[in-house]
Amino acid sequence: MSTDFNILTTLWGKAKDHLDDAELKDVANLDEHAASLAGGLSDIVEDIGCMVLADDRPGLKAGNFTNADDASTLLFSISRQLDYINGLFHLSAEAGFRLSEAKTKTTTKGAKV
Repeated sequence: MSTDFNILTTLWGKAKDHLDDAELKDVANLDEHAASLAGGLSDIVEDIGCMVLADDRPGLKAGNFTNADDASTLLFSISRQLDYINGLFHLSAEAGFRLSEAKTKTTTKGAKV
């Protein structure tokens, strides 16, 4: 099965030559969405770390992620989310580059006239 990153970049490869500037700007702004997702994921992972740490202390245990199935399911989920976020950053950078390249061509073309 393809990763989210591969799916996003495949779709980008098929669509990039058919997007107008407004659509490219929308894609270029995906970095804001990706940063928000990464920040949220960071908070979640920190909270999970606190729960696991709390289970290592004496006293009543909550039993957070104490078996391999729970831990691996969580880690695979985090991996998929990071793969998706990486894909969003990649698309944003690619779209930003295309916009910059188009702007440079327009500026250069106007200077030659």
